[in-house]
Amino acid sequence: MTVKKKRTQAERTELSDRKMLEAAMALILEVGTEKTTLKDVGIKAGYSRGLASVRFGSKDGLFVRLEQLHRDIWAEKLRVLTKGKTGVDFILARIDAIQAIIASEEKNIKAIYTLWFDAVGQKSLLHELLIKFNRDARAATAKLVATGIESGDVSSDIDAEAFALNHFSQIFGLIYQWIVAPDEINIHQALDAIKENARLVLTGEKAAK
Repeated sequence: MTVKKKRTQAERTELSDRKMLEAAMALILEVGTEKTTLKDVGIKAGYSRGLASVRFGSKDGLFVRLEQLHRDIWAEKLRVLTKGKTGVDFILARIDAIQAIIASEEKNIKAIYTLWFDAVGQKSLLHELLIKFNRDARAATAKLVATGIESGDVSSDIDAEAFALNHFSQIFGLIYQWIVAPDEINIHQALDAIKENARLVLTGEKAAK
């Protein structure tokens, strides 16, 4: 007879945290960030109404953990899809990473963007993290463009910082529209269009068919 191995305390904690984060994402999409409560997160995950408060401390603490989870997912997708790529190919692979998250973690990306959009109008740690996330993403992309200009892969007419700002504005604007009206937006087709537009702007070349 096979004896089922008993989980350690650390494994049980990891499991309950994961279930509560999943419950939080579901609640954010069902009732919104304002009506999502720690009590409801614990209950929806199948635990006591007080467990989420013990683990996350506050709603802000919960939301920051969700943001950290998204960053972990993003970092892993980016690591895999940008491996061996540089310059323009790296920039375009970032869009592939977004598409990969949407394909495998749609609830996560919808919940985190909902949190980010709601954080715009209030001062909070999540708001500060969003500012840093956007700043770092723009800076990294601008650096890649500048490197491409130096190597001759990118047109010298391109303003690296202006491209980075416009590029991320397109992506954020698209995801906002998709979350608001998912039945009206073919998100993968639209991201493909942004990707090819970026390729054309940076290199003057269309993707080979």
